[in-house]
Amino acid sequence: MGNRSYDDSLEIMEFASSTRSNVFMPVVETHHFMGDLNPRQSKLILWVLTVIVCPAISVLGLIGNTFSLIILNKHGLRKCSNILLFSLAISDITFLVGANVNALCRKIHDVGIVKGFAMPYATAVFVYVIHNIADVMDWVGCAISFTLPVLITVERLVAVFLPMKFTQIVTPKRTTIAVVSIFVFWYGLMIYTRIWFKFVYSNDNPYNISVGLMERSAIFYQQLAASNAIQTFIAYVAFLLPLPLVATGCVCIGIQVKIASIKRNKMTSSLNEDENKKFAALSRTTRTLISVCAVYSVASLFTTLPQHMPQFLVYTLFTDAPNNTALVVYQSINVVLSINSSCNFIIYVVTNKKFRDTQKELITTCLCNISSKDVKSGQ
Repeated sequence: MGNRSYDDSLEIMEFASSTRSNVFMPVVETHHFMGDLNPRQSKLILWVLTVIVCPAISVLGLIGNTFSLIILNKHGLRKCSNILLFSLAISDITFLVGANVNALCRKIHDVGIVKGFAMPYATAVFVYVIHNIADVMDWVGCAISFTLPVLITVERLVAVFLPMKFTQIVTPKRTTIAVVSIFVFWYGLMIYTRIWFKFVYSNDNPYNISVGLMERSAIFYQQLAASNAIQTFIAYVAFLLPLPLVATGCVCIGIQVKIASIKRNKMTSSLNEDENKKFAALSRTTRTLISVCAVYSVASLFTTLPQHMPQFLVYTLFTDAPNNTALVVYQSINVVLSINSSCNFIIYVVTNKKFRDTQKELITTCLCNISSKDVKSGQ
């Protein structure tokens, strides 16, 4: 790799702090290894993924999730499945906004002749605060997006296996309490990690430029054991455990729905119209929720792959020095996370006719309003 490989590796490591993903892996030592990607190639790949691919996906995701919030709210939040999907849309928006704002702040901090926020003190403090808020949103949004599918799976398991007791077991109040508890837990945990960082305003650099720096606090080094424990906890709770639970639940639900469908077809003539409508609604909702969980399972599978490839293990909240290949791997995973947070609207439109009809109604109404305003302005 030539005489400049070490310097280039340092350069790419600095650039990578702007390509922060939400991959939580057990703490291991990362280092430059044989077969590592060329630093210049890595930097180009990271730039494309971070500046072009992720923002483009995120814009589409923000539009889609905003539509989802409007439509689900229009359908009403007294239905437990709507509460869950509404909450999932909020967490997806939180992640997409947090991840991109976070990346922008890190670029401002790391890209330049001097590392840091090269700006007046008050402005540097403001950007530092924005970075911390975005960092919390980044991690929390991803964690919740990967936790809620467990609740969705449990809700559907009760719906298809205990349909007569469903309304007694799963209520809007209980669903809301469960969702709020998840949000409070992850926000509380991630806000706590802010004490691991500090803001320093200094001109201790060769150019004598005053810059604001984001550095590890003394508390972080005092709590290394706690940091390792929290990292392992997050890895299992947000990624490793939900995947088999959701995948197994989806298989069980799919089998039960198929059996129920066969039974229904045999006794169609004996069912009245109301019973047919109830079964159709149950099937429609189940199909939508299971599709969401299926996409989640694929995305979650990708996030756990580095778990089985130690040389690619990466983590950003708990350490700062991955190698070049690891940077590309975790930014690629970040792309998968962005897709996972952006595609639910498409799933709703494809699998749910009621959702699709409401979307058409909203678009038609918006177009009519725009046309009427244009007519009035032309008069």
